[in-house]
Amino acid sequence: IGAINFYMDPFGVFRKDGWFAYRMTRNPRTAKITYLNNKDNYDAYIVGSSGSSPLLAQSFNKYGKRNYYNAFYYGADMKDVKETVKYLVNKRGAKEIVLPITFSFAESYDTGDNDLHYKMKPEVDGKNKFEFYLNYLFSDMRYAYDMYKSSKKKSYIPSGFDVFIPDSGNYDKRVRDTENIGSLENYLNLYPDFKFEKAKIETKYKDQFFSDLEDTVKFLQEKNVKLRLIMYPLYKTAFNAYPKADIDEFYRRLNKISDYWDFTYSSISLDPRYFYDTAHYRNDVGDMMIYKIFGDKEHFIPEDFGTFVKKGQDVRPQIAKKENFEGKILNLMLHHIGQDKNNPAIIDENKLIELFEKIKEKNYTTISLKDINDFVEKGKALPEKSILLTFDDGYKSNYTKVYPLLKKYNYKALYFPIGVSIGKDTYKESGIKIIPHYDLNQIEEMKNSKLVEFGSHTFDMHQVEKYEKENPDIHTSLLRQGDEKEYISYLKNDIKNFEEKMNGLMSPYKAMAYPLGLHDNLSDVIVKEKGYNITFTTNEGENIILKGLKQSTFSMNRINIGPETDLEQVLK
Repeated sequence: IGAINFYMDPFGVFRKDGWFAYRMTRNPRTAKITYLNNKDNYDAYIVGSSGSSPLLAQSFNKYGKRNYYNAFYYGADMKDVKETVKYLVNKRGAKEIVLPITFSFAESYDTGDNDLHYKMKPEVDGKNKFEFYLNYLFSDMRYAYDMYKSSKKKSYIPSGFDVFIPDSGNYDKRVRDTENIGSLENYLNLYPDFKFEKAKIETKYKDQFFSDLEDTVKFLQEKNVKLRLIMYPLYKTAFNAYPKADIDEFYRRLNKISDYWDFTYSSISLDPRYFYDTAHYRNDVGDMMIYKIFGDKEHFIPEDFGTFVKKGQDVRPQIAKKENFEGKILNLMLHHIGQDKNNPAIIDENKLIELFEKIKEKNYTTISLKDINDFVEKGKALPEKSILLTFDDGYKSNYTKVYPLLKKYNYKALYFPIGVSIGKDTYKESGIKIIPHYDLNQIEEMKNSKLVEFGSHTFDMHQVEKYEKENPDIHTSLLRQGDEKEYISYLKNDIKNFEEKMNGLMSPYKAMAYPLGLHDNLSDVIVKEKGYNITFTTNEGENIILKGLKQSTFSMNRINIGPETDLEQVLK
């Protein structure tokens, strides 16, 4: 039993190598310390409970000379934090501590020590080493067996058994950070917990919390270690769960101990879309906090978000005012301009002119990827009636017929060519005739006009099944086929091949239209990792995007314009 538990090491107690994403999920208190004991490249640490997790180490790293690690663990109280801070300073040489807190730190104290999932390593809490290691060496073998079973189901994207990123210490939110956000109504239907008020919560351990906080602050001052104390954001129902008298006392006592940043309650707290759940704000909100702390005015930050409070000042969160952070966009999807009334993806030139006239008549403004990016990243306003014209597949008619009309009406458009079809009138090397596609010279001409920008419709993942009869590995969309590793390699190579084909002609605001509109969590994660922050489906509907929430431009809807489309209805 001891040998198996030592070899598998499901709680990250013994081994220097291996699967730390799993071990940190089992017990981050033990596994993170074991991991850090074998690293010497970190000199600044984020310490606290899971409310610290959206403060990404890599986001802090952009602002200064420190190399940050997020050493948070779930269920942390101030006793855990105090012990961890002293260990990180004395044993790991920490030069800076980021300490995010909130009222929940006064709800409980010194709990969970008898649970293998919550024990602290003895070099941190000073308890008996022999007893500690004996507990893990002879623990229930089902823990090791579960780790073995989970290893057989391990995927590129996180599962419930490996929710940490070892080299940063953060939660692995890659899937949640690519989910479509959309309207408030849809979000509340998806996550109904936001609708309900919470029962009142007692903060009965305030004395213990403030005693340990004061000790920690004095310790850091004596060691000449920088402290960034932060009150992190709460959703309104979580904030309202604390009695006002407890909140007032918390602030009165906090003000006497240290300077701090207060992000507790603002207009962000009134919109659930900025939160994963009522207790955890999104990574993008964590980035907004970092922008505010470091004075980065290039990114969107709500006016009432974040106040720096000097020690001795008695400052409280103001009553937040509901702000409208939404932008609405109507995305239209078009393809070839020609004659084929039986094909819902083809319209003739008269229909196109009718569409352009309707856009003018209804006072819509055509927008670009830059406009979308500037709204989300910088908070710049969108036109009141914004419309994005997108043209898929790269047909030559988009150059010969659409482009002249764009110049005539001074409209902007976004083109999504298929890389392998650029400049072709046959299907790849088969000799099979297809509708002609514009070439690189025409792409460059249109790009230089500043009216047309180019995204990706993949290099060769929009294959036509009837033309691929000899191909055993057909990719008609981004949906995974076959072995995960092979698929990931194929998709990454496809993205690389498209960008090499375009040779700098793509928009710097990288966008992708999913072939057939199909995608899944795995494809979304890979596409985002490759720098694509705006993606499009073929799902019909309006789009709502949010200032400061980058993922709100993922999986955007588009309305197909076909020969029978009622343009009056679409542009109502």
